[in-house]
Amino acid sequence: MTLTFGPFFLCFFITCLLSCFLHFILYRSMYFPRNTMNLLFMGILVILIRMLFPLNFPFTHSIYSYHILPKLMEFTTEPLMSSNLTVQGLLVGIWSIISILLLIRFLFQYRKVHQYLSLFYIQNTNEWKWLFNICSKHFTKPIKIAIIDKRISPAVIGLFNPVLILPDTKYFTNEEMEYICMHEISHFKQRHLWISLLMEIICCIHWWNPVIKYLKRDYMLFLELSNDLHLIQSSPNFNTIHYAELIIKTAKQITIGNLSHFCSPANFVVRNKLILTTRINYILNYGTKKTFKETLHSLGGILIIGFAIVFSFLFVPEVSYRQIQSSAEADISEITKDNAFILKTETDYHVYVDGKYFATIYSIPKELKNIPLYMKGDYHEKE
Repeated sequence: MTLTFGPFFLCFFITCLLSCFLHFILYRSMYFPRNTMNLLFMGILVILIRMLFPLNFPFTHSIYSYHILPKLMEFTTEPLMSSNLTVQGLLVGIWSIISILLLIRFLFQYRKVHQYLSLFYIQNTNEWKWLFNICSKHFTKPIKIAIIDKRISPAVIGLFNPVLILPDTKYFTNEEMEYICMHEISHFKQRHLWISLLMEIICCIHWWNPVIKYLKRDYMLFLELSNDLHLIQSSPNFNTIHYAELIIKTAKQITIGNLSHFCSPANFVVRNKLILTTRINYILNYGTKKTFKETLHSLGGILIIGFAIVFSFLFVPEVSYRQIQSSAEADISEITKDNAFILKTETDYHVYVDGKYFATIYSIPKELKNIPLYMKGDYHEKE
């Protein structure tokens, strides 16, 4: 596996594609069957896992750009102040350092929130027995509950041991509290918190991508819709009207930011009018008969995600800074194993012809497979 700019171009393209796709199906389609949502959910998850590793895999095929990308990226091959360090090496170093710092900051935030919540844990005493009984109906294992006397959204946190975060229960009826507990526990049981963690790591790695925050926002909404429809489908006596009213009521009561801001899909609601409207429309339209247009949306969505999965794993766009020129243009009669060799560096390959530098490439095309290949620093030893 090698690190080049190609996978970064690929991830940017896939991010744009997924953002446009999710925006369309969430805000334009207004309805998607749950079975189709599950397929799309898993497909997008596979693509997100690919985005965790911006590297060239051994089985990926390079698609070379000879005009557009070289004009954009040719400056990256220039050395810095007559040193061996190129602009590309500097950019990769900056990307690596910032990504590591963002990951460290995220881990500290996660630990800090857990420490803060420990101050508000309640015990299963007579005062709170009714609340623990509600949770036990939907989750058999022990669960921690933190009640914070602030107007925050209910949420859940914890990858292995869930912590239910609630505002003061005086704001809700028993029926409303049951819906809230069902919703948050369902997030935990469906492993949505792991997906949230994956999304946060991707945001740290792709911090340079301006589209990534929109992909995160829409994918988190996609998780919420999937969770809402799962509750409606799995609970025979589920009252969608009361549930929709609870979402609106809770959103109106929020006055401060969520404590679990880094675990956004686990929040019961967010203060965003477009997201709230979309959730309410999906909830109230559940169970309506599918139209032919909506069936086409489902099939089209599956095809788009399938294409994105195949393309993201098997193909990578790469920069080719110079085509192999003719003898009239380059004063080179022919590139053969007798007059040329290739030096492999940590990030790319340097082609030399008649002892002179000729071009930089990021993978070896089949036309040059017979050219001698040496590791940087080993060529003179070989001679």
